[in-house]
Amino acid sequence: RSSDLDWKGYASADDDDLPARGKIEIPNFSEEYDANELEVVVRLNESSDTRDGNRLRELMRSKGASLIREAVHCYVQNLRTDFGRGMLLPSHSSIDESSLTSPPIDATIVSALKDEKGPPLPAASSRAPVKTKTKKLVLKEEFKTSADELYETFIDKQRVQAFTNGPAEVMAERGGKFSLYGGNITGTFMELESNRKIVQDWRLKEWPSGHHSKVVLEFEQLSDCTLLKLTQTGVPDFDLDRTELGWKEKYWRAIKVTFGFGASLF
Repeated sequence: RSSDLDWKGYASADDDDLPARGKIEIPNFSEEYDANELEVVVRLNESSDTRDGNRLRELMRSKGASLIREAVHCYVQNLRTDFGRGMLLPSHSSIDESSLTSPPIDATIVSALKDEKGPPLPAASSRAPVKTKTKKLVLKEEFKTSADELYETFIDKQRVQAFTNGPAEVMAERGGKFSLYGGNITGTFMELESNRKIVQDWRLKEWPSGHHSKVVLEFEQLSDCTLLKLTQTGVPDFDLDRTELGWKEKYWRAIKVTFGFGASLF
């Protein structure tokens, strides 16, 4: 997938000089390529097509491209590190104040905890069930594979372990349990309709004790792909955005990258 950026530069430090402007395109911006393999195309806007503008464009090509590749490499590494932690929400008591300057996803989690009204929740092992305000999450995603192949990807233990890149427990039968990402995601299969629908009782490890959501996965075979519709009810409202991001990264993207069902980082 292509990624586009804007660039602006000055030929001198003279305040009266107008900046040269252009576009930077990375046509092969994908997890399939290492940073040093990325193609960086530098373009100059027509209004900046002057001698100084062309000099700046050449500077961007010769020097700027390597800096862009380095920045992309750091970004992707940080992205993998953040999402590699799973969707585990740390308990309030386990947060180290020195970690508040860690990667953005951690800062967001800490902020969400601090914004919650009332006293901090005790450790998961000791707290009683609490009433949690919830919201509904609906997502749709296309996968370049058949409905039966995609369905199997969610119920076959070997496939689940492949896209989660770790041990998993998957007992795909009514009342069967599942556990993914080191126990951060657990639940029960409530209903299975071959190649058409999966219903799960689903929770994240650090949600309030006793709180579960209901996940419905519906598989629709289209002419050239399978449309997967996710409907999740009972998601804690403070964790809705992160839960959505988790589905997109830990499930959709991971499945596409692992099995080639239309793999792309963005």
